[in-house]
Amino acid sequence: PRVLSRASAAKIADSVTDLIGNTPMCRLRRVINPGGADVVVKLESMEPCNSVKDRIGLSMISEAEKRGAITPGVTTLVEP
Repeated sequence: PRVLSRASAAKIADSVTDLIGNTPMCRLRRVINPGGADVVVKLESMEPCNSVKDRIGLSMISEAEKRGAITPGVTTLVEP
């Protein structure tokens, strides 16, 4: 198994939004017989809000800010 070095594991983000995307993936080696297909899963639980919705949420907020529909520090957003 490949093990990350301490240097590559110690990435520090400036903002929680910098952590969205680039979802880690993991190969499941015990699911398929040797020589079969590769089974790879995305670990969405590693996203800041533990959800596949993080990426689309960030995109929606960024676009609304660009249009002037919301203003950082002024507009309050509440997820229903």
